[in-house]
Amino acid sequence: MSNPVPETGAVRKPYPEVLRQLRSLRVLTTAFRAADLAEPVAATSAGLPAEAPTVAAEATLFDVIRLLTDHEQIRVSGSDGAERVIARADLQKLVGRTWLFGMVAFIEIVLTTRVARRWSEAEWSAKLPAGRLEKCRQVRDERRRRGQVCELIDCLQFSDKAQILIDDPLELSLLGFASKTAAKRATGELELLRNNLAHSQEIVTDHWFQIAGLARRIEATMEQAASLGY
Repeated sequence: MSNPVPETGAVRKPYPEVLRQLRSLRVLTTAFRAADLAEPVAATSAGLPAEAPTVAAEATLFDVIRLLTDHEQIRVSGSDGAERVIARADLQKLVGRTWLFGMVAFIEIVLTTRVARRWSEAEWSAKLPAGRLEKCRQVRDERRRRGQVCELIDCLQFSDKAQILIDDPLELSLLGFASKTAAKRATGELELLRNNLAHSQEIVTDHWFQIAGLARRIEATMEQAASLGY
């Protein structure tokens, strides 16, 4: 999902719904810094490798993840002179999980918006297997029974939205994938990361490269949106 907001082929403006979420995303991505994940070196069980790179305490989590992709640990320098460290496992902290969940939530909002703007409910629902569509309707009906405001599209799972878009050649291209196979694999891994984040399960050991890829895509999206004046 390398290009979720600015559809660069035609350089179209982001949808208003996505633009609002993009502004919120910008707030989230600047709310946490390297210092929020760092621990004193003395508190770690192992010494800090001499080759560990150093980031400033105010470095973004994009910077942190980029460096941790090539290094198990990084140094964090602060104005107080104390030596601190961040390891990959520190992304398990509430700060890291909150930050990452916001990234995934933004992607899901983009998927929902694209489906809703491209097709009517009758059109996109016809693209789902009958069993999945019936399950979505049951969820919608139960939510409405409880007094919740709910449309059918709100009851689609992440994988449902992704599949509808992946099956369309134009949307597949706009999402930045060369093939359906690559798109299904990437969106499946992203959904699994989302579920593990939502249920407080381990995310680093099995999902590091999905985390790194997600961070790269979101950072590129924000840079591209900024270059277009958003």
